[in-house]
Amino acid sequence: MTPEELRILSQCANEAISTVAKNASKQALIAPVREIESLTDYLLSIYDGIRPSNADRELYEDDDNYSGDIDLTLVLNELMLLEKCAGEALRVIDDWEFGSRVGVEKAVVAELRGDLVQILASAEG
Repeated sequence: MTPEELRILSQCANEAISTVAKNASKQALIAPVREIESLTDYLLSIYDGIRPSNADRELYEDDDNYSGDIDLTLVLNELMLLEKCAGEALRVIDDWEFGSRVGVEKAVVAELRGDLVQILASAEG
């Protein structure tokens, strides 16, 4: 996973928390808010650990280690939750505001979600 993919999935999880909190009385909750928050905190702690400070940002712009893949260990339930969060963001955020709320266009999240679905299918199969 790249740092940008990690940031995107964290943002999708934050959007899912907002949706779950607003729809707490409805039956179609993707997961308890606490579970999503815990996963988001974990992802953001990793992201914050690799993200350069403003003073060092120029040093990292051309650094392959910053833009390359991150070794990230997630259990199957966490992968499923990330896929659900991405799906929730795709479902509830209107096209016109998606980029400003998540930071990328819907197509990027849809592709990332598709990658997660493939990983989950291969893990279950």
